[in-house]
Amino acid sequence: MLLIGVWPIMYGVSMWALQALSPPPTDPTQAQIFAILPFLFTFMFAAFPAGLVIYWTWSNSLSILQQYVIMRRQGVETQLDKFLAKRFARPQPAD
Repeated sequence: MLLIGVWPIMYGVSMWALQALSPPPTDPTQAQIFAILPFLFTFMFAAFPAGLVIYWTWSNSLSILQQYVIMRRQGVETQLDKFLAKRFARPQPAD
């Protein structure tokens, strides 16, 4: 059984979320490689020192926050906005 740890998994999730906020690459091959990278790095970083993985996870978290604020100021609706609207939308009254 593979022993990955919590921090490499958190890093993989944060890297996936950051890529979801970024514009998609135009090259389909590059898009496939970018889709695989969070999973690859999750397993690869399992052997790295915990402090380094914590640093990278925190850096990704701050980048996610920064990218979200920039996109909201530009009026771009993100996947998070769509999810929250669907999850917490009030039902419309029947006419």
